[in-house]
Amino acid sequence: MTTWHDKEPLSEALWFAGNCASHPNVELADTLIVHVTREEQRAATLQLYSESQLTADEA
Repeated sequence: MTTWHDKEPLSEALWFAGNCASHPNVELADTLIVHVTREEQRAATLQLYSESQLTADEA
C-alpha cells in the first residue's frame, strides 16, 4: 500500500502509516518509510515516527 501526503506535515503521514494503513486480507506487521531527501535524516525521521505513534496519554 502506498499513500501520498504532500500537503500534510510529515508527522501526520507517519501517524497514518502506523494507525490507519490496512489491508482487507493481509496483516501489515511492518512499516516501510521512504523519505526522499538530499540530506540524511534517518534518525530524525525514525524519532518522529515513534513520537507520532504515541497516544495523547503517552505524549
